[in-house]
Amino acid sequence: MRMLFLIPALLAAAMADAVELRNALGEDQRSETIRVEIDGREVGVLRVDGKRAQAALQLPLRAHQHRYRLSGETVMDDGSRVAIAGGGLILRTAAMDRISQAKDAMQAIAVYEAVLTDLHAAAPEFPIETLRIHWGSVASQSALASAERRLRRSLPKAYREFVLAHGSLHIGSASPPSAALLAPAAVVTLEEFALAKARENDTDAELIEAGRRFIGKRFAAARSDLVLDYWEDEYPSVLRSSGRCGPGELPYAFPESQWQVLLSSHLEDNPFAAMISYQDDIVGETQCMGFERQLAFSLHDHLYEEAGDVLYLLGDEEAAIGLERGDLDGAEPRLWLHFDEIDE
Repeated sequence: MRMLFLIPALLAAAMADAVELRNALGEDQRSETIRVEIDGREVGVLRVDGKRAQAALQLPLRAHQHRYRLSGETVMDDGSRVAIAGGGLILRTAAMDRISQAKDAMQAIAVYEAVLTDLHAAAPEFPIETLRIHWGSVASQSALASAERRLRRSLPKAYREFVLAHGSLHIGSASPPSAALLAPAAVVTLEEFALAKARENDTDAELIEAGRRFIGKRFAAARSDLVLDYWEDEYPSVLRSSGRCGPGELPYAFPESQWQVLLSSHLEDNPFAAMISYQDDIVGETQCMGFERQLAFSLHDHLYEEAGDVLYLLGDEEAAIGLERGDLDGAEPRLWLHFDEIDE
């Protein structure tokens, strides 16, 4: 899970009044016409063809949030015509940062859900249910005590207080969710989390056992490091069993490489062998962070990663953006376009 340690942006008049939207003719395209709407008003048309391979349009983006719609048609080299569709939400970075900068987890969740509401209005085609938060039952003291006996270590005070007051949560479908703050009975060690993923992937039992031995030999701390939550379908936030932090903070690590390295029984079989051969730590540097702050950052990053086809974050100094072609769903023969960063 990629953590975006963001610098709070200033909500000031320094923002550009207009941003240039650029488009270029693709190698397999004869021509393309895109009508662009901002907040329900058409602001222009981008046309590219054999005579004009590039086009640009000034978008009026003065506020911290805008809806956009794209429509038109692409003519391919073989003469076939494909309808263009697109839509979504443009958020200034500072507006999105209200999730990660929230004073506590519940405020972060409230901002997250407000963005979902706006996102659904801007792009009803997007399966917004995949990003909905669902709450589990409020935890009991006995459930927490049972989990601590099983794990042979104490659960963090902040986690205990949160699930006692609010319960666990998951995002999207329950089977399996794309992200989750685990209930006490579901909290596991990093080793258990990794091996469970291997079983879900139908890994051979002998390889799973070899992975268990490998973890015990090379990464013994994974047998006491805890996974309280995971994001973006599989990436765990790892609560280290060692590490010293200040009052109210916990020693977290966020995978910078694939945490599945734990499943490898032979270093030479693993693409990250070069790193772990000299750095006996495969989950990144320990970082001290409060439990609720970590939850807020994780919500921010999860939304950023999972809604990329319909959500664009616009930096205050950003002067130009481009278009990327994709397929939001394969049910209709159309080309879905969304905004994309341009490397100047």
